[in-house]
Amino acid sequence: MFTYYMHTRREGEIIHVDEDGYRRSALESMRAEAFHGARSLMAHSITKGRAPELQNSFEITDELGALLLTVRFADTLDGSMPPLERRLSWD
Repeated sequence: MFTYYMHTRREGEIIHVDEDGYRRSALESMRAEAFHGARSLMAHSITKGRAPELQNSFEITDELGALLLTVRFADTLDGSMPPLERRLSWD
């Protein structure tokens, strides 16, 4: 098992630092967590009458703080997850 951290970034600034982390067996499961989390947060905004924050992103880091993956909220709109690549080209 590995510990991954999912920080939230908006317009170039970290707005939420994940201090607890997630214990997962693979990066793929963290990508799914971030993907579905982004969609859920945007849906919550819409149900509250607010515009979804499409400029936000989740940054997945390892225990040493190395950036492994970025999932932009805007990239989750169509509901399909692109194939996993190390250090995705989305950012």
